[in-house]
Amino acid sequence: PDGGPPPNGPMDDCYPLFQRWFADAEPPTAIFCANDCVLQSCLLTLRQQGRRVGRDVVLAGFLDRTDWVSHVEEPFLGIR
Repeated sequence: PDGGPPPNGPMDDCYPLFQRWFADAEPPTAIFCANDCVLQSCLLTLRQQGRRVGRDVVLAGFLDRTDWVSHVEEPFLGIR
């Protein structure tokens, strides 16, 4: 499913990579993100493709900020 245009901002660099990874015939089953921007980009891509965090892919990463985390419904592991 098309979730709209790609993000415009710091996530731009990661977005095309995640699009390719999750379009692959054998997409990754786990992703570890280096920071908030990468994690948010991954979440956006997963949502747009209808993949479920915790079922289709395990998501974890380092958190530089936590102010956005309360707005995320998907289960992921955040490390401060």
